Amino acid sequence: MSKINCVLLVDDDGATNFLNETIVKKMNISDIVHSEINGEKGLNFLQYYAEQNNNNAPELILLDLRMPVMDGIEFLQYLRLKKFDNKDNIKILVLANSDRPEELKKFEPALNIFFLDKPLTSEKLKKVVTSKKKK
Repeated sequence: MSKINCVLLVDDDGATNFLNETIVKKMNISDIVHSEINGEKGLNFLQYYAEQNNNNAPELILLDLRMPVMDGIEFLQYLRLKKFDNKDNIKILVLANSDRPEELKKFEPALNIFFLDKPLTSEKLKKVVTSKKKK
C-alpha cells in the first residue's frame, strides 16, 4: 500500500483526535497527520496545505459531523466547491455516532465519502484506504 500524502483529522473531541492519530500513525499510511478541532480550522489547514503542495489537498480526511463553529456538513459544502488538483483522489471518512447518511447524499456526486460509526479501528480504516473510488 502506497502512502497517503497527508491525513487531516477534524473533530472537536481531543481524545477522539488522539485515538485516530494513534491508529493512523501505527498503520504508517502517511508521514503527515494533522488534526483540527472544527470545520473552520480544518478548512484553513486544507487551504494552507494545498498552497504549499501544488494545489493538492490531503488525500484522506477523517471528519466528525457535529462540531461547534463549523460542522462537518458545512465543511463538505465548501470542499465540494473547491478545485484541488487531486480532488478525485481525496477520500472523506465521516465518523459519527448517529445515522445521517441522507444528509451526505447531496455530496456524493462531487466527493468520495465513506460513512462509518465511531470509534475508528485499524480494520475500518484499512478498508477505506485500500478501496477504490466509490463513484
